[in-house]
Amino acid sequence: MLISSTGEITPRFFFLGNLVQQVFLIRGRENALIDAGMSIGGPIILSDLKQSLGDEKRLRWNLLTHSHFDHAGSTPYLQRKIPGLKIGASEVASQIFQNPRAVELIRSLNQDLERAAHLEEDVAFTGITVDRILRDGEILDLGLGTEIQVFATPGHTRCSLSFYLPGDQAVFCAEAGGVPDVDGNIMPEFLASFPDYVASLERLSRLQVKYVGLAHGGIIAGDEARSYFLRSLESTRAFQDEITDLFRKGQETREVVQTLKERYFENKKISQPYRAFMLNLEAKVKQVREILKLD
Repeated sequence: MLISSTGEITPRFFFLGNLVQQVFLIRGRENALIDAGMSIGGPIILSDLKQSLGDEKRLRWNLLTHSHFDHAGSTPYLQRKIPGLKIGASEVASQIFQNPRAVELIRSLNQDLERAAHLEEDVAFTGITVDRILRDGEILDLGLGTEIQVFATPGHTRCSLSFYLPGDQAVFCAEAGGVPDVDGNIMPEFLASFPDYVASLERLSRLQVKYVGLAHGGIIAGDEARSYFLRSLESTRAFQDEITDLFRKGQETREVVQTLKERYFENKKISQPYRAFMLNLEAKVKQVREILKLD
C-alpha cells in the first residue's frame, strides 16, 4: 500500500511536506525531523511543523540521511527560522559540508529550482555545520519512549544513513532503498558503490518493517513494505544487467547514458530535475563500467 497523503501516520511519526519535498517528523520529548528536502520546500516544511507541533521551535533535531541537495537543501533555512535547531549526520556528510566545492554544488542545484519557483522569501542554501556525528549502531533516545536506530547504508552515497523506528517498525532510508518510478518499479540509485549499495539493501531487508519512508513518492506500508527491500535488490540487479547488456552490444559510455536517458527520463518514468538526473545516471553507468573492468 502506498501512503501519499501527508499528516500523522502513527502517534510517533508524521509525513510532512509533499511527495517531492517529503520529510518525516519523529515525536518525542525532543522532536526530530528526518531530512529537509530542497531549499524551495523550506516554507512548506516550516508550515507543516507549526501545524504538527503547535510551535515549530519545539523541533530539536534535523537528522540527515545524506548530503544531497534534495535532502539537505532547506536545512539552513530551517535553522534560520528555528533558533537552536541541531543537525545530525554521518561523519562523511559532515566532511562534505565542509568542502567548498560540494557546498557550491548543493547551492547551485537548489538555485536552479529557486529561479523557476520565483519565491519571495529567501530560502538560499548557505551551508551546514553538523552538531552531532551519527554512527552505525547508535541509538538516539528522543524521550517519551521514542528511540531511533542508526544504520550506515552506503552505496547511494558514501555518507548515507538510514533511520529505523523500532516502535513502529518504520525505516527512513532515502535513496539507499531505491526510488519507485511512476509505474511502481524501483529505480536503483547506486551512485557511489554498487557492492556497498547491494550490501546495504541486504541489511535493510533483514529488518522487521511495516513502513518504508521513501526518498520521494510517499510511504510504502503493509505487505509491500515487508518485501520492499528484496524487490529493490531484484531491480538493482536487473538494472545492472540492463547497463551491462548495452556495453556488451558495443555502446560507449556516452551512448549508454543517452539510451537510458531516453528510456527513463524522456519517457517520464522518473520525476527529477534534469541536471540531477543526469549526474546520477552518469554515476550509475560508471559504477557498472568499473565492475566490467572496461576502463
